[in-house]
Amino acid sequence: PSPLADRGAWRILAQFLKTEMNYGEMEEKLCSYLGDRYLADDWKDAKATLFSGEDDIGACLKNLEILRKRYIPRPVSKSFTFHRMHTKQL
Repeated sequence: PSPLADRGAWRILAQFLKTEMNYGEMEEKLCSYLGDRYLADDWKDAKATLFSGEDDIGACLKNLEILRKRYIPRPVSKSFTFHRMHTKQL
């Protein structure tokens, strides 16, 4: 799977926005986490969203989440899956 589908990598980007982590620390942590799967060009758009809301961290987080969903769609809820399984049996 693509490194862009790795939830842990996206958490590191969000940590940059939510904590006192500086950009260099975020880069280092992301590179270390992904290892040889890390390619800077893959993460260009994601890194740009970190500054997309200027001084509005909430806007940056929202933009990061929108981009993340392109690579990691939300899983189908368990109740929906359960309902579908039992509906098919009827």
